[in-house]
Amino acid sequence: MLGDGSPGRRRTRAGGWHRARRALITAACLTALVALPLSSVEAVTISGLSSVRPEALAPGGVPAGARAIGQVSDAQKLEISVALPPSDPRGLAALLAALNDPASPRYHHWLHRGQFRAQFGPDPSTADAVISWLDDHGLHATLSGYLVKVSAPEDRVATALGVSFERYALPHGGRGYLATSTPLVPRALARGQIDGILGLSTVARFQSDDRPVAAKGGGTTGPADQAHADGLTPCLGAQTAAEPGYLTLDAMGSDYGVGSLLDDGLDGSGQTIGLYELGAMESTDIAAYQACFGLDNTVQTVNVDGGGAGAGRIKATRTPTRERPTSGTPS
Repeated sequence: MLGDGSPGRRRTRAGGWHRARRALITAACLTALVALPLSSVEAVTISGLSSVRPEALAPGGVPAGARAIGQVSDAQKLEISVALPPSDPRGLAALLAALNDPASPRYHHWLHRGQFRAQFGPDPSTADAVISWLDDHGLHATLSGYLVKVSAPEDRVATALGVSFERYALPHGGRGYLATSTPLVPRALARGQIDGILGLSTVARFQSDDRPVAAKGGGTTGPADQAHADGLTPCLGAQTAAEPGYLTLDAMGSDYGVGSLLDDGLDGSGQTIGLYELGAMESTDIAAYQACFGLDNTVQTVNVDGGGAGAGRIKATRTPTRERPTSGTPS
């Protein structure tokens, strides 16, 4: 039958409807997938603004053996910093490669003060957008270098970032807190405009790789060590280990082969040595160290990116021809 009510006609219409329905569903799914940012695990809408949780901003996991002991108090002050990327990352990578390439005309032609910020500082529009986002959530934000900094009670930070903060007792002592989820950020800032958010976790603990070793010669420089490997005559305190299991400065100089460098005439004369320090330093320590090794090098403190009280500083030591750097550094 070829009439309107024929079975063949009904099958044709039904098949066309199902195909159209499947096409509509497929198109809807594809649209949803395209609309979601590739780097996010969740997208929500808050106060009419689309926000996402980018995987790259996840706060990390709970350390093995840590024990949850409750949420952070609403009134506890948290310090949060939103890290911004350089405005020209490719240009920065090219500059670093050229500065360290002997074949490059820019080899060791370092930038002058202020040039780095001018060429590679964070994009002003991005910084303004991040500050506006945080200000809109009641957080007073300030720009410092590449960081947009916020200091506020936990409840305000948690509300702004769409997270909560859990406290943990750590397996080796001490306590810390951790954001329980990835923070929410505006979709417009979720495609590389933010490098990271610092302060979401204090449960991570940095540990030194230094390990005490058996003392040599009962705590003093033994015959196997090269005597005065730094090329100078140190005081008694530098020749005797402070405690069993630690190396003397002479022993360290020997282990690093400083003596062989001196034999080749590489004694550091005329060089400027920079030591980057994150902790406080005492001028009395430097004076005692120089007196021990018979040095009178000029030591200058240079603040890095504004520096601060006991942090972010470079101690530059000028080594004239008649002086030499030593095998160790004051602690």
